Amino acid sequence: MKFPVDKIVSLLILIVAALSACTSSLPKMQVATPEQLASSKGYSIVEVVKGIRNYHIDGWNTVSNTALIIHGGVSERYLVTLRRRCIGLSMAEFIATSSTAKELTRFDTVIFKNGSEDFRENCAIKKIYRLQKMNHHSNS
Repeated sequence: MKFPVDKIVSLLILIVAALSACTSSLPKMQVATPEQLASSKGYSIVEVVKGIRNYHIDGWNTVSNTALIIHGGVSERYLVTLRRRCIGLSMAEFIATSSTAKELTRFDTVIFKNGSEDFRENCAIKKIYRLQKMNHHSNS
């Protein structure tokens, strides 16, 4: 059985048009800016830094599946954004870094591990921002 070429082309055009209409009607997933991520935890960005020198991770907070705040001492906080979504970040019990120097940079990775020996995720660092706590003054 032979199909006319013009009918096949017409059918393909209809399929492509229908698929593009479906995908354009889907809601776009909005990605938060670094400023929004920092603000959601009560911080503002001071500056982008090349790295964290002589860092010691005293703790961390998950901000999203693409960002975390590293505590580098009593008052040092850094927003670390990641190159991709890291599913295990929200469940992480332990974090480590790939840095072998005394500086954490955007060329390093953050390693997330939960209590299970089977789950470990390596996520490359995109950028590092030095943070400061936001001042909330009220006029009362």
